[in-house]
Amino acid sequence: TGLRCTGSEMMQQLEERLRCSLVLVDVDIPLVALTDGVHARSFAGNGLVVHHGARLGLVLVDRNTVAVGPCLTKFLRIMQRKSVVTTATSAITIPAADVPRFRAVHEEVVKLDQDFGATFSGVLTDAEGRVRALWGSYAEQVDKEEREWCAGLPTACFQPWVQRLLVLEEQPDLPPPRVWTLDAELEPLLLSKAAQFGLPASWVSRLDRRDPERRQKELWG
Repeated sequence: TGLRCTGSEMMQQLEERLRCSLVLVDVDIPLVALTDGVHARSFAGNGLVVHHGARLGLVLVDRNTVAVGPCLTKFLRIMQRKSVVTTATSAITIPAADVPRFRAVHEEVVKLDQDFGATFSGVLTDAEGRVRALWGSYAEQVDKEEREWCAGLPTACFQPWVQRLLVLEEQPDLPPPRVWTLDAELEPLLLSKAAQFGLPASWVSRLDRRDPERRQKELWG
């Protein structure tokens, strides 16, 4: 007869696999980069190892941890934190700061029912240990003071780019894939208000079926 793993043993195996895929990223910012709107000299956060090959290694890190330039990494022992997702997605757009710099816009993020604060970053997984989101750090200015918080960036946002970058493992001479951006900002608008602006009734019904909870569309800003 074969040996069967208990639920506790399976959970320990999953946790061990996650430990091996997380690294601590320490970032030291050169003085010249402070003119680019970087608000601190050093940052630290968790990174997710998404590929480790003979030629190519990929570590996924949030933009608030690696703002500019290169960084050094060292292994981190994962801290187990459990919570239940209560808000599946929530739209965020960080307002402009006093100094021009990168800020998150047009992102659908995952929030949890328990706030771990801004010091715990990492990943969100399902019961089988599959990564569902990068639990990353965000920053914004509130009354001219820096405010940091964490949210989950779904895998659907970065998985296609990871797959395209993996091609460089076998074909290192290829250029990195291009990143296309939209030079515009959008803000949520209720469907009832959009209808007043001329959105056809057929589109109102279509968008309502797609997102019946929030009943909104994006408005060009």
